[in-house]
Amino acid sequence: MFKMMLVMVVLLIGVSFVFADEPPIVDSGKQQKGESQKDKPKEEGKETEVTKFTIPPQRVSVGVGYDTPMFRLPVSTDSVSKELIRELKPFTLDSLFAFTPGIDVQNGGLLSEKSIINMRGMQGRYGCQRVLVLLDDVPINEEYMGDVDFRFIPSEAVEEVEVFRGPGSALYGANAMAGVIRLKTIALENLTTGVLRLTSRLASFDTEYYSAVVASPGRYRYLVTSSYARTEGYLLNSDGTPRDWEQGTGYFKFEALVSPRHIIRLSAGTVSANSNQEAFKQDTSRDYESLSFLTRVDEKEKLDFLLCVFRNGTDNLYEWKFGAQGNYYQQTLGSKANITYRYSYFRLTVGGEYTEQRADVREYNGSLDETSYTGSGFAQLFYERGNFTALLGLRHDTYSSFGGETSPRAALSYILKNGLLIRAAAGKSFRAPAISDLYLPPTSYMGMTFRGNPDLEPEYAWTYEIGFRRDTVIKQQQNPKTNTTLKTDVTFFSTDAKDFFDYILVDPATLTFEPRNITRTSINGAELQLAFSNILLPRLDLILNYAYTEAIYKRYPPNPSVEGNNVEYIPRNLGSAALSYRFTNGTRFVLYMKASDHRNTDPQNWTDNNLHSYAVLGLRFSAPLFTPEKEKQRSGSGLLFISVDNLFNKEYFETKGQPAPGRSFSAGIQVEF
Repeated sequence: MFKMMLVMVVLLIGVSFVFADEPPIVDSGKQQKGESQKDKPKEEGKETEVTKFTIPPQRVSVGVGYDTPMFRLPVSTDSVSKELIRELKPFTLDSLFAFTPGIDVQNGGLLSEKSIINMRGMQGRYGCQRVLVLLDDVPINEEYMGDVDFRFIPSEAVEEVEVFRGPGSALYGANAMAGVIRLKTIALENLTTGVLRLTSRLASFDTEYYSAVVASPGRYRYLVTSSYARTEGYLLNSDGTPRDWEQGTGYFKFEALVSPRHIIRLSAGTVSANSNQEAFKQDTSRDYESLSFLTRVDEKEKLDFLLCVFRNGTDNLYEWKFGAQGNYYQQTLGSKANITYRYSYFRLTVGGEYTEQRADVREYNGSLDETSYTGSGFAQLFYERGNFTALLGLRHDTYSSFGGETSPRAALSYILKNGLLIRAAAGKSFRAPAISDLYLPPTSYMGMTFRGNPDLEPEYAWTYEIGFRRDTVIKQQQNPKTNTTLKTDVTFFSTDAKDFFDYILVDPATLTFEPRNITRTSINGAELQLAFSNILLPRLDLILNYAYTEAIYKRYPPNPSVEGNNVEYIPRNLGSAALSYRFTNGTRFVLYMKASDHRNTDPQNWTDNNLHSYAVLGLRFSAPLFTPEKEKQRSGSGLLFISVDNLFNKEYFETKGQPAPGRSFSAGIQVEF
């Protein structure tokens, strides 16, 4: 671990100081004061080494709750840009997370398989249980298991993804234990004309995808999306039937400007799907609704506010292949409000939330109908002056099922004269037991019986991190869009995670297991991201991500011999890369890679059960259907795109007993008017 950290520090120092004597301080996007004549290009039109130049800042709001330049933030944040989403053309959004450091995605991007999201060395367990997912700032983690299935998210409506890594409970509450993923739908305020976008796509495994997007600007503006997708899947069930998937989605967003600053926003989405899985056939419907009254954020104003009510619903019907049926109905009703007050260099935000979560489960071996209630209050102080930024936050959540939990955090950053930003953060996060953890009726599985534990307490963790960030223009060109730039972000973190749930044997006679707060893990790691623009050639970009994670069992009462072993499914080394080239006519090539160290699949770390390390490559190609002159005549545009995943048909596993898909192809067209 020490050697790995030392190598990363040396790398950081190298990329930060080799290229320029006095690199830029990225702040508001304006030229820095005090820039001298000697810092400017000597001859216009030629490449020139520069010591100061401002890169337009990328803005995010996840992690702090404010739309803020990402460079200045004292916490670990990242963003998957609209450009990368357009180039990679994912069937499901979870496949994009592989291009941010610190997120491990198992089975991502597959319509026929549910993905598992591990972040910062914390397991997703059955899916995405220790990461909060927001769709336009509305939480969509479901009630029964606290999970998110990314196949049900209307991906055609999402144009940008923001990721916050680290303890987010002080701002967001329970599920933000390892971090937060914010999915941003198409921003209507940025539209200047109406849009009609149609997409058609065919892929391996008899996969089809069709979507339509309609958007209109103005005082009364709207977004409507719909899609249909189906696949036979790449796996066969043990009875010889294909593991298929079919779904239809729809999403609607409407905004009315009551005044230039005040907005009423209504959004609603629905998804219907059916599939044939190994043990059951599944019919599912899900829906999302929210109504908000908010102000358009304006740093010149003293006050901003948000009022929101929302609902999420799920209805799952399972037909077990041995003849029984199960019905899972879930619903979340919620409301939240916050006010931000600005004074001098301070921003103070206070707010509260209230949610009601219900799960009504009817299974062949038992049933439950439980409702839990949560009330929350939080406050956050954000200070920004000159090169210094600080953040203090505190939140208290009160649950009807187990009581209260308080989550503090603090973070600060400072930009040195040489342009290097140094940051540090500490915070407490927690995960509340889901309804299934508390009230699961006795359920038989492979000769064993599992049940919930009403006395279960929350999991919690303390995380400490330090980081370094730097944005540098290496070479300036006459056209600023072709400047050679480098963005560097490095984070070191340490987490002490206590009282994690694990099932233990409570009745040997009947082989009955129930969850208890027994596991303690130590997680230490480092994350590195390098993003080059116009490297070697104009319009040639490179993104490199690397994460080192050491997740170790410190306490495991069911089997003390496990203590000191690696936590299962958390690889020590994980990386990804994407190399993108854009021709002047709009044609793009993307070569990407994702790689993982071996994965242990059990707490005992039996070598025979390990999943081997792997590295796989993929290609993306897109080209305009019309020349620019033709596009002007048609008042629209067209795009042809082709992709190849697992280019060399490598055999590998991300989940025990389930091989990853082999080489697969996809092709499609998109037209926009």
